[in-house]
Amino acid sequence: AKKMKLIKTIFIIMSIYLSLSYSQEVIKFDERNSPLKSSNINCIAIDSSNSVWIGTNNKQLLKYKLQWNEVSDIWDEIDSSRYDIGSIEVSPNGTIWVSVSSQFGGDVYFNRNDNWGGGIGYQYGTYSPGSIYVENDSTLYYPLINMWPHSIMADMVGIFNNDSLHTYPSPCLKKVIPLNKDSVLVSNCFGISIYNRDSIVTINPDEWIPENISKIKNHIYIFGEKFSKYEDYSFFPYPEIDSALFKDSLTITSVTIEDEDIFWIGTNKGDLIRFKENIEIYKLTEKSIIEIEIDKYKNKWFITSEGCFLFNEDKIVDVDNDRHSHSSYLLSQNYPNPFNPSTIIRYSLPTSGMTKIYLYDILGREIMILVDEFKSVGNYEIKVNAEYLSNGIYFYRIISGHYSETKKMIVVK
Repeated sequence: AKKMKLIKTIFIIMSIYLSLSYSQEVIKFDERNSPLKSSNINCIAIDSSNSVWIGTNNKQLLKYKLQWNEVSDIWDEIDSSRYDIGSIEVSPNGTIWVSVSSQFGGDVYFNRNDNWGGGIGYQYGTYSPGSIYVENDSTLYYPLINMWPHSIMADMVGIFNNDSLHTYPSPCLKKVIPLNKDSVLVSNCFGISIYNRDSIVTINPDEWIPENISKIKNHIYIFGEKFSKYEDYSFFPYPEIDSALFKDSLTITSVTIEDEDIFWIGTNKGDLIRFKENIEIYKLTEKSIIEIEIDKYKNKWFITSEGCFLFNEDKIVDVDNDRHSHSSYLLSQNYPNPFNPSTIIRYSLPTSGMTKIYLYDILGREIMILVDEFKSVGNYEIKVNAEYLSNGIYFYRIISGHYSETKKMIVVK
């Protein structure tokens, strides 16, 4: 009996290990498999054609679509011996905006319909543009960093509107985003402040100083050792995220949102946090996550000083073409796995029809029916609650048309 119990325990441990190993995928691009020099990566963006753009601090602008290509025609516009790529942003109309900089100044350029243009002349000495926020193709916001002689108290807010650049003094800037036509929100060495061209007012929340700000899908978020949404001089915290940060002494370095309500958060210790209703933490690297982007297949791209990472909590979907877009059935591995108290199952249907998903125990007995209805073509997800399930291994099976597939899940309480 003891021997059988030991064998069963080993089996469960191995099952947990295997499920953790294969329920997610990650690819790392560095010097070994790409033109990237990992320690020099500065920024990343994904355009409307699903091409990935990466900028470095050694005069590299790279584009990934089917393969890696170095974009050299931007340097036809400027002196390539001096400049590095500091920021890449994509406008709502698909224009690629790129800031380039050096210790002697910098400029902003754009790519529209595969043609480079731009070059916003500064008449204020040697200033370099920082992180760009694109309102539309005629309005940009960014900090102008004083480079020589360097003084953090001499930075300026830059607002480029209808081919004219307006600048306003504001010290030690990190990022600039618009609030309304008369004011902007800035992050600086004092936290966050509202600047209305005549005055600057610091408005940090109680008990902590935010390190950065981001405007995503028309909402403003502030972050650092905690995470909150900002709206009309008020702060709305996310206690679940704050608790996860505090527990592991993490600081937020980057944020993006998937499908309106799923937060993906990068940290200073290389953790990638997913938050919707529950916190899920993926330890994927040891270095601070600089920036995160999500492509149209829901793959997560992020950059660190170790390289560029491609990650999916289910399975990486081919980024080279559209053949996986509703062209085949897909039943994803549930996440998290093992889980308690709940987990998510995603599936894709290329054809409309009656669809059923069953849950079985390890002996093959049907526990419950998770889905039993007509489904149209598309991507779906369901939530499974383990409240009434005991510890152990379970299987879930989808049947739709002539397609069926079974995967394993593990409940650990």
